[in-house]
Amino acid sequence: MRTTAALLLAVLSVAGCTSAPAGEPTATDVPSSTSSAAVKSWEQEVVQHDFGATVTVGTSTVTVGAPEAFTPSTVAKGAEGGGRAGRVKITVVNNGTSPVPGNMVLAQAAAGDKELPSVVDTVNGTEVPTQDIRPGQTVTWQAGFMAPEQPGELTVRVLLGLTGDKNNWRGRF
Repeated sequence: MRTTAALLLAVLSVAGCTSAPAGEPTATDVPSSTSSAAVKSWEQEVVQHDFGATVTVGTSTVTVGAPEAFTPSTVAKGAEGGGRAGRVKITVVNNGTSPVPGNMVLAQAAAGDKELPSVVDTVNGTEVPTQDIRPGQTVTWQAGFMAPEQPGELTVRVLLGLTGDKNNWRGRF
C-alpha cells in the first residue's frame, strides 16, 4: 500500500498536478529571491514562512521556532566536519482522526545552496521522532543541523507522511 501511495505521489509530482482550481495561484506562483539552483529546488511548489509561524500541514499544525546555536556533545552523530551546530524546536499537533506515522516525519535544513547534515545528539535533545503522533496529540522535539561558519539564510522543511504539503520556514542563523 505504501509503495502504491509513494508511486502515485511521484507520478502526480512529475505530472505537475495540483489541487488548486485552474487559474488560481499555487505555491509555484510564489516568487523566489534566491539565485541558487539547489535552494530554488527547495522553493519550487513551496510556501515560505518565517520561523515561529504555525502552519496547517494535512490535518496537523506545525510550528518551527527560530534556530539557536548549541555545542554538540561527544555522542552527537552528524556533527563531524565542522561548521556551527544549530537546532530548531518543532511542534506538531495532530488534529486528524488517524495517527501520523513517526517514521514518516522528517525535518531537513538548507543554507544557501547546501542541504545541511542532520545532528542527532541525545545529550542536547536533538532527535528524530520515532513514535506515531496520535490524534489529538502534541509532540515537540528539537531538530539539529550543522550550518556553515558564516551566518546566513537558513531554510527548514518539515514533512509529515504523504500529505504532499510543501512548507519551508526561513530566517537568519
